[in-house]
Amino acid sequence: MNTPVLSSPLQSVALEKEKRLRRTTRLKVISVKPRTRAEAALTPPGTITVIVARKGSGDLRALSRAVEKGGGEIEAFLSVLLKDFKKYSPTAKQYAADLVAEPVFAELRYGGATVDSDLFVPPGHEYTASRFPYNGGRLSPEGFTFAEYLAPGADAALEAVVFRADPPLTAAEKAALKLVPASQTAGNVGAHPMEFCKWWTFIASAAIFVGAATWHVACTVILLARTTHLSKKELDRLGPTASARELLALRRDVFERATRKKRG
Repeated sequence: MNTPVLSSPLQSVALEKEKRLRRTTRLKVISVKPRTRAEAALTPPGTITVIVARKGSGDLRALSRAVEKGGGEIEAFLSVLLKDFKKYSPTAKQYAADLVAEPVFAELRYGGATVDSDLFVPPGHEYTASRFPYNGGRLSPEGFTFAEYLAPGADAALEAVVFRADPPLTAAEKAALKLVPASQTAGNVGAHPMEFCKWWTFIASAAIFVGAATWHVACTVILLARTTHLSKKELDRLGPTASARELLALRRDVFERATRKKRG
């Protein structure tokens, strides 16, 4: 039997997926209307945040309740999340090795397409996460699904929760988004910022979270979101579907500008 030549760390992950069982679940989406600095840091306006943990930890349920009803658990959660991210900064090769050594890892799908892959919770850590730009439009009927890859005989599982925070929109922007055909609503959520470099998804999420979980960046995101809009003239010229794409590009730009300000 010939041993395949691996051209990149990612190829070892792809080969590992072929050997594993798959389990897919639909994810609940919780709408967040940030009322506190902690809520704004968890999911800034115009973003969708996905938190992943080992199944049965109970922490995601507590966090979901806190987001829905309010509570100090959000600040405590962010503190743990940041500590986790700061402890883990592997090379691409090490990341791939750690991933395939896990009894379970996962990918995230939205609207039927994979938007983030190769997600796992490293040993000694509690969470991993992803964040996506969101223009405030309707979500795809297929929603978010979570596909786990299980090693044969493994008794392990992950769970995830999706938090959605609408951006501030003008009346004209809201009207334009309502006119987007159902077949195009998958375009209301953007791809992971580092989708072209999948083995760095954890590190990309970490970098974004470390920036976003500071009050400075959370406030900057809110300020930029409130002042970044398309005029009615632009919306009329573009039409609903193109307007939705442009509004999504604005949301991505808002978050990237805020994190650049903090890192600079």
